[in-house]
Amino acid sequence: MKYKLIFCIAIFLSACSSSVKENEITVKVAIKNFPYNKLYLGDAYKFRVLFDSALRKNDSFVFHIIPTASFEPQFVSLYYDYSDDNERAKVLTFRNYILSPTVPTKYFATAFMLEKGVTKITGDVTSSNKLEIQAHRETDVYFEKAMTEFGYIDRLTPDNRSKAIKHVKSYIRDHSFSFYLLQCIRNNWDLYSKAELKEILSLFDEPVQKSALGKHIALYIAERQDPGLPFPDIQLLTTAAKRQSIINFNSKLNILVFWASWCGPCRKEIPGFKKIDSTFKNAGLHISSLSTDDLKEAWTKALIEEKMPWQQFYIDSSEAVKIKARFSIGSIPVVIFIDKNGKEIRRNIGYHEDTYKNDSTFIGQYLLSH
Repeated sequence: MKYKLIFCIAIFLSACSSSVKENEITVKVAIKNFPYNKLYLGDAYKFRVLFDSALRKNDSFVFHIIPTASFEPQFVSLYYDYSDDNERAKVLTFRNYILSPTVPTKYFATAFMLEKGVTKITGDVTSSNKLEIQAHRETDVYFEKAMTEFGYIDRLTPDNRSKAIKHVKSYIRDHSFSFYLLQCIRNNWDLYSKAELKEILSLFDEPVQKSALGKHIALYIAERQDPGLPFPDIQLLTTAAKRQSIINFNSKLNILVFWASWCGPCRKEIPGFKKIDSTFKNAGLHISSLSTDDLKEAWTKALIEEKMPWQQFYIDSSEAVKIKARFSIGSIPVVIFIDKNGKEIRRNIGYHEDTYKNDSTFIGQYLLSH
């Protein structure tokens, strides 16, 4: 079996010893009546990105990792019944001991933060209760905020937005060590102004600010375009491997669609855009789709499947931060409407059932009046 091994830190895997040092990472899994002989430790967001595996020994699995000095807590899951052709591997589920302090559980989680020290997972798969996990402070923070979408401040009134940002800042001050909270800010960075992001980043401890993710956010802030300014004439790779402008300044209205092949909501939008393109392409509308896929092969495969007739572009990893900063892209899908002067006039974040209807009405009215 071929695994794509990607880890944000360099690690050396060694045999498990009886003594565990504080600066090492150990995950001990002891679950009864578990019918599988192998567990996989992997990225919680991308199940095909595996870091390590462990074989069962006396109903137990042990992962032992010696981190380098550059180690940063990692959001991980434990997978089983895994194969390369699985559409989705199965994942262990734990009781959220913060939100559900007693058993039976109401809240559960399928991930935890990999940290230095020993993480213990115990339980019985035949029980109706979820597995128990004893983790560390990063997982405590994740479990406390897992159900709140920490950092998400979209669609709030000005007063409620101000209150939400005040809470975000206060909680980060109290948990300034947390890489998990930094990731939450990264996931929602397009919802904050440059000044707000700078202040929030400054609230984290120095090691967090200087982490790979912290530097990533700092670069995003530096490249972030001030609102109200026209977007620059940016060129990206097309399906023909040529660089072309993503905005057609001769059109009355441009639509930039930020998507990825793995993004279910993104692909749900495509039938609506096909109708929009067919209706308005000869009336002054120009559509460009910009893929944020990590793998170009995944992008090209999706293009064959979806057969989108408008311009398609690929954002190379070397340009990703700059592009996302210039257009204030956080999570996808994001759709940006741009006038003939290159200025943003409308933006859709996320997928909504009424998106096609609302966009069609807006486009029709806009093109008639310009």
